[in-house]
Amino acid sequence: MKSGVTTVDVFLISIQSGAPTLNGGIPAHYSEIESLASGLLNVNKTRLFMEFMRDQKDINPKDIFFNLEKVKRQIEKLNMEGNNAKLGEVMVGFCTFLTSSRPEYGEKELRNVAEFLASAPIDIAAIFVSQIDTFNRSSEEFRYVTGIHSKLMNNPLYKKKFYDSIVEVGKD
Repeated sequence: MKSGVTTVDVFLISIQSGAPTLNGGIPAHYSEIESLASGLLNVNKTRLFMEFMRDQKDINPKDIFFNLEKVKRQIEKLNMEGNNAKLGEVMVGFCTFLTSSRPEYGEKELRNVAEFLASAPIDIAAIFVSQIDTFNRSSEEFRYVTGIHSKLMNNPLYKKKFYDSIVEVGKD
């Protein structure tokens, strides 16, 4: 492979793409992978890699925005488990998607954003606010997100469960 693409790159791409598997696929060979990886990586990095391998159900920020129903159960599960580390990753990814892509939206997308933000624990919801606060007030990113915010202020779920909660925490 002289193109700069390594075997590991091909391996990870095939995992993420859901490529057809042979001999039971990766899940059937976790113990062998763990054994081989521990010889190449230290124990801590191997553990993290194996957790990554087993948890291939990443939540795509694009799905949150356009098709929340597709990932709603995964988000609810993370909330129920109190997996704030993963929820934080999801929130940062969602903020990055919004500000870098600035996708067009309608009522459905606004409802998805409102429901997603309202479902987040307050400390995770605060990530959204702090990420937005890093932008220059005259930037396109800031104007885009504040445009969404102003439209969502008419949504009772967003106003009560997200906005009012953030304001209340900010008073303390």
